Amino acid sequence: MRNYFVIFLSIIAFTSKELFPQIILSSKAESYYDDNIFNNSLKVSDLISTFELNGGYNLESENNNIQFYSMNNFNSYKNNIYKTSNSHKLGIVDTYLLGGDTNPINIGINYSFKNNRDEFTIFDFNQLSAYINYRHSLNETDYLTTGYLFNRNNYKNLSAFSFNENKAFVKYANTFQTKTTLQLGSEIYFKNYIEKFYYQPKSNSTSQASFSFNISQSLTEQTGISGFFNLRKNIKSGTRYLYSGDLIFYEEEIFNDIYSNDGFETGIAFTQIINSLLTARIEANYSTKYFSNLYAADLDGYELGSLRKDNLFSLGLEFKFDLENYINGLGATILWNYFNNKSNDVFYKYDNHIFLINFEWGM
Repeated sequence: MRNYFVIFLSIIAFTSKELFPQIILSSKAESYYDDNIFNNSLKVSDLISTFELNGGYNLESENNNIQFYSMNNFNSYKNNIYKTSNSHKLGIVDTYLLGGDTNPINIGINYSFKNNRDEFTIFDFNQLSAYINYRHSLNETDYLTTGYLFNRNNYKNLSAFSFNENKAFVKYANTFQTKTTLQLGSEIYFKNYIEKFYYQPKSNSTSQASFSFNISQSLTEQTGISGFFNLRKNIKSGTRYLYSGDLIFYEEEIFNDIYSNDGFETGIAFTQIINSLLTARIEANYSTKYFSNLYAADLDGYELGSLRKDNLFSLGLEFKFDLENYINGLGATILWNYFNNKSNDVFYKYDNHIFLINFEWGM
């Protein structure tokens, strides 16, 4: 493996006239109060602190840039200490410019893992990802992006849920003279479980497609408005679950699995640059989820006669501060989010407030 790595770097050095190494560092510390950390009717609240420390090393030439990076996250719960966890990602990505600096192709691979504590260690997992994407400028105002992503998720304590995932996407963006930007996109996902079952109703694979529409408009030099619509539709639906005594634990409830439901999401956002130091943003979103195989239940866990359906409304207010004048690369954010979920499953009928402040630094 080491020999292949040396050969790879040698090829880059040979094909580049001059390399410019660069170290990249960034960190973020934030604290937020969440009055419903599990997003359900139990309404458990806590104060959470998180810290991120990221680093990278670039080898850059005129037409090529290779980056090695490490991303590390640590979070701590004040009251529900058993929810404390840490996650890490190591990766390498190569960006090559085709035909000047307007058509980049990215090829990368990374490995990530998450460590939980106490009884939550059952959810420990690792992921191997590989991807390639290419952006092609059609002219000065619009471009086309396409790509492919492979994920292998391994849950060492819940092997029945481990899977391979293939994703492909295509996106188109155009900016008009009216300072309107339009984006259209389509994605398709295929999920195949590593551990196979040959009896019903457990599924061995699922698949889904999504279609997205985004539009943004610059109203003035300091003001902008944007909106989006995203539709997800299951091609092949399925579910997996585990028994524990008389209880059934469904994958969609444990991991919030996107394949468990389809539906749509839409939203609108308004951004205002107040001055060189402060930017404000307010947004409102609404989504509907139709669950394919998960039945609604009463508070005692007994299934009702209809599949679960959720309608989620959210509202957010954000203030971003540019603190470059005080410390180079420093920024801060104050955020408030409100969520209200209406569901025919009473356990998932809830509201949620989040109050957050963070400081972020990078160089």
